[in-house]
Amino acid sequence: MKKILTYGLMVIAVAVVAYAAYTEYNNPGRMRLEAMQAKTTFITETIALEGKIAGKNENAAVLECGGKQAAKCFKGMEVAIKIKDRPIGFRGKVEKIIRLKDGTCRIKVPIQNLSLEIQKDEPVVATLYTKNERTIMAVPAASIDRRGESGVWVVDVDDTVYRVPVRVDAYDSNIAAVTGDIEDGDWIVLSPPEEIEFETNPEIHKIY
Repeated sequence: MKKILTYGLMVIAVAVVAYAAYTEYNNPGRMRLEAMQAKTTFITETIALEGKIAGKNENAAVLECGGKQAAKCFKGMEVAIKIKDRPIGFRGKVEKIIRLKDGTCRIKVPIQNLSLEIQKDEPVVATLYTKNERTIMAVPAASIDRRGESGVWVVDVDDTVYRVPVRVDAYDSNIAAVTGDIEDGDWIVLSPPEEIEFETNPEIHKIY
């Protein structure tokens, strides 16, 4: 009886392996992919300035910035300031602006308990937040395929995939704002592998 049972299990195991091999042979290019949905969202427009610390005390910092973008800075705007090449940053609101004849401007930002480690003339990057919002199409940053023209792979209704060229307008480590033929709710492939091809019919794992 044990011999018969062992023989039966061996037959089943061989059949399973044979079926798996047959399935793989008849479904070339079959792969497992993860996908997340594209979402329409709103972001606050920002203005990026580069400059230096022109002065400071324990309660405020004065930034000196130049360039055309500096002309867009106004009193009351929220600002995030980052010291270049050092993990130091702070936030506040623009309290006062002095526009100089050479096109630069000095921006006073009150900061409570400002770190005394910040030195005059240190280079800074300032991000000013406007009150303007704009609509963007957001996709996972990991979905951007940068081989050749930037694009993303979209899951079609029959679970095949196709590539859509996109322009990457902005991104961070998690989200990319893109412009292209993508609609809200489209399923976008994460981390597309090199072997992915047009109309590949993968196993799709949708992440909600």
